Amino acid sequence: MIHFSTKSESFLVISVHSDEIGLAYVKRGAIYEKVSFKYSPYFNATSSDYPPINKVWPSIKAYFDKVDEVLAFNIGVHRTNLREMLEFHDIALPDKKYVCVYYWAKTVLGSTGLTS
Repeated sequence: MIHFSTKSESFLVISVHSDEIGLAYVKRGAIYEKVSFKYSPYFNATSSDYPPINKVWPSIKAYFDKVDEVLAFNIGVHRTNLREMLEFHDIALPDKKYVCVYYWAKTVLGSTGLTS
């Protein structure tokens, strides 16, 4: 699974949502590990069943520390969501090369919609 948009054999694929981050760690060209972290977007975790992002961030950051490149479908959205959420908690976005795979997916799938 070496993606043409990166020369690296190890990279991170991310998906960031309001209360969950999904990660796939690709090592030596193969999916090595897939993980998901649920968190509360609020400072006060009592308003959610999940801990605040600042409590789970060290575990998430450990995956970012393993790679130089981070890939995502529509990386602009996922990186922005992650950056804004981290800044809200006074945490810096990791300094990585962020790569969008939107056009690769469109080329491979012929579309970027699930129903088309």
